[in-house]
Amino acid sequence: MTNYGPQGTNNQYNSGQNVYATQKGHIRITNGAAPPSAKPLLVILALDAVFFLYGMLSYTGHNTSADAWRAGIFLALVVLTLSLTSRWIRGRLR
Repeated sequence: MTNYGPQGTNNQYNSGQNVYATQKGHIRITNGAAPPSAKPLLVILALDAVFFLYGMLSYTGHNTSADAWRAGIFLALVVLTLSLTSRWIRGRLR
């Protein structure tokens, strides 16, 4: 790895086959994974809210199988949301 730092005559850092030039000072090169995005989590939270409102407004109060299906789907969405939330938090803490 060639490293001509601020004490050298030119400010180039060679990381593998890539050469990075800086105006002055040091450069930080990271090749690791980016932190996880919050977009999937926000989408599933919005889906939870929409499905909760739909289930609440269409609840009949009678013993019907449609209410059970809506409740089951909502519970599955809650489990998925909790799973995504925990994975997102663990990814952010790394």
